[in-house]
Amino acid sequence: MLKKYNVLNVIFYILVILVPLISAILFCLKEGKMINDVYIPLGGWSDEITYYKQIEGILTYGFPRGYFGYNQTRAMYGTLGVWGIFPLIPYIIWGFFFGWNYLSPIYANILLCILAILCICVILRPDKKCMAVFSLFWTINPLLNRYILSGVVEAYFISQGIIVSVCGIYLLSDRFRCRKSEHVTQSKDRTILWFCTVMISIMTLARPYFAVLFLIPWWKAMKDKRRKWLILLPILAIGDIVLFFVNNYFFCSTYFENIFAFEKMKSGG
Repeated sequence: MLKKYNVLNVIFYILVILVPLISAILFCLKEGKMINDVYIPLGGWSDEITYYKQIEGILTYGFPRGYFGYNQTRAMYGTLGVWGIFPLIPYIIWGFFFGWNYLSPIYANILLCILAILCICVILRPDKKCMAVFSLFWTINPLLNRYILSGVVEAYFISQGIIVSVCGIYLLSDRFRCRKSEHVTQSKDRTILWFCTVMISIMTLARPYFAVLFLIPWWKAMKDKRRKWLILLPILAIGDIVLFFVNNYFFCSTYFENIFAFEKMKSGG
């Protein structure tokens, strides 16, 4: 039979894991609304309906209908918008299984953030004080809640960033890993190292500046003197960046090119 103390612990961590949902509800209640009242087409960011229509096109026709360019640009081949398909994949999966409507991106965002917090609890096993502070920060952060209650993909990157940070703390902090006499195994280290590397690779394929996060597994490889990893990780990082730009150049409406050409466009009227 579970002791009362254990039951309260379980309830506490369940509430912590559900903080993205609870926080989103409270954020809406502050305005006298509910989550179901959020209407993405009236969102303050133009990206919201752009992402939504791309995903709708992929789910319905296999590719977006129309063009979703930046500064009226278009891809050389295909109709994908800025950043391409990689940031859209979790939302496509959600739409495939649960259908696609104006609330779908919001509930997908909430689920992604819940999974990220679950990773914190499973991998790091933080104490209640730490998670209470984390939950309070999440709840009172208006921008974070705004991202979740939107049609943009930033909440997906936030959840990925949390997971990679969790893996980084576990891998690089020997003091943390060995606390409370917990048994650290090479297989667990290897699994988290692989998981961290895969997550960073996916993030880099979506947006190339995330390649800087490869420093996390690279530093771990240097600490453990893993020569193969020290060589392979920079190659993987460069490969991901090259693949991003190749994909962006041919199949997406370019973003960087328009920024670089801004002065030229301005001078041309």
